Amino acid sequence: MKRIIGCLAVALLLVSTARAEGFSFGVGASFGPTFPIIQEDQGSGTSFGLHARIPLVSFITLEPNIGFVSFGEPDAIDGVDLGVTGSSITHFGVNGILGSVVGKRGVSPFLHWGFGSFKVENDDTGYEETELGWLGGIGVLIGFSPQIGLDIRGNAIVAPQSAGSKKAVSVTGGLTYNFGSF
Repeated sequence: MKRIIGCLAVALLLVSTARAEGFSFGVGASFGPTFPIIQEDQGSGTSFGLHARIPLVSFITLEPNIGFVSFGEPDAIDGVDLGVTGSSITHFGVNGILGSVVGKRGVSPFLHWGFGSFKVENDDTGYEETELGWLGGIGVLIGFSPQIGLDIRGNAIVAPQSAGSKKAVSVTGGLTYNFGSF
């Protein structure tokens, strides 16, 4: 947790010096399906996330974010119903985005990678564990105007645990609204 707060503080200092000509930032929300990878104890579910975008330079952006993943009930394994609901993951952290994604019209592809705190919970089993994890992927921002854009991305999520990890991929879409000078 201290590492995340320290990284965010350094990022904010960089932003204040990198954007001397005028400050701009964006906020957005996204939603989509999530599919577990090599997880027989989870079924497909949904992802929801909120993010802010703070450009450092024209092609590098910081993205503080919070996300919520809800897995579905697992399929029966060898004909045996596990009788539990899927787990949930709550994560918050920061992504680095390579590509121009704030205040642009047209199509802007990007790569993103980040880390943060990942809390895995299952209400049926009483399981709860929080560890440092990561996510990353590719995306495209379709800017309708300098203020509004459609963010579509594919994500890979890895939430480590003391005994293994929860892994998933998701495809999300949502809107981003940009503020400031462009």
